[in-house]
Amino acid sequence: MTDWPQSDGRTFLAYAFSFFCGIEWGMSFEEIDAAFDPHSACDGQIRQQIMGAVLNFGRVFQQGRIATYARPIGGGAPKPLPKEMWELDDFGWRFGASAIDPSDPFNPGAAPTHWIFVNTDQFDEILGLVQGDPPAQAKDRESSSADARPAEIPETPRPLATEDRYLRKAEVLKLVPFSRSTLDDRVRRGLFPKSQNLGGGIVAWWLPDILEWMRDNGGRT
Repeated sequence: MTDWPQSDGRTFLAYAFSFFCGIEWGMSFEEIDAAFDPHSACDGQIRQQIMGAVLNFGRVFQQGRIATYARPIGGGAPKPLPKEMWELDDFGWRFGASAIDPSDPFNPGAAPTHWIFVNTDQFDEILGLVQGDPPAQAKDRESSSADARPAEIPETPRPLATEDRYLRKAEVLKLVPFSRSTLDDRVRRGLFPKSQNLGGGIVAWWLPDILEWMRDNGGRT
């Protein structure tokens, strides 16, 4: 597993983006890396999905709906990246490097001096929404503020997901007829598999654990 740069309350951009692609489409880190390399033999559909997600998350950063930060490579205090630094025609090179030279932010050839991080809480909130909240909650959030809507993920065909992957809470709630509060209560009481902390403030469930619980319970809830 890659040793990602760390920052309290923030998630390294490459990790956040890879995590999204992994739980949304079941993609591996190797597939994601290959998509950023124009000379690699990357599957065309995978590259299309990843570049579509890059465009949409770039727009989210551009709008300031997820705060981003620059932290010196090697260590140092992170500083906010103004949303104006995401005024780019092509987000791909910045996502591919997950790094920036804040003194020359629009030059793809500039040697990066800082790692890029995203606000973990804001990323977590938007990630949960793009995966789909329970209908009532999604409707409430949509009606509360048009600005709070997440970027739409490109409508491209998804590869069949494997069982060996993690699920966010929104996906778990699609498999079991629980409310969020009931799920949390059952986890606390040991009546449902526990979630796992994957680092960077990201929490998810291991799908094989959920499927085993469903088999053991014979569909009973």
